Amino acid sequence: ELQEGFLLLGHGYQAVDIVLAGGSMVKQATSWRKVWALHKGDNDFVVWLPACDDPDYVAVGVFFTFKTRGVQEPRVPAGLVHKSCCEIAKLDETAWTDAGTGASTDLTLNRVMWGNQVMNL
Repeated sequence: ELQEGFLLLGHGYQAVDIVLAGGSMVKQATSWRKVWALHKGDNDFVVWLPACDDPDYVAVGVFFTFKTRGVQEPRVPAGLVHKSCCEIAKLDETAWTDAGTGASTDLTLNRVMWGNQVMNL
């Protein structure tokens, strides 16, 4: 359960990787943009970016809905960060790739480095 006033910024590779943020520089997502999908058997696997109608706020992480029946948007309070708080970061090693899934489009998600810290959003 999230602390009051905090929003998720992305899906962590491990539970300790989940990032929360709150305050005036974070805005709650009002919609979702599907960036990758695969239907296999009875299951759907989808990667989403949170979105809102304010172009000054940007997504800094993705969210997954894997092994659902039908394409389902995430049901979590996702946040976007004001672009003035963002800076260019270096990509690190691959956190996840769809290699071998048979999806019609390719997707590779990398960890991100800020200084000597590595994050997975």
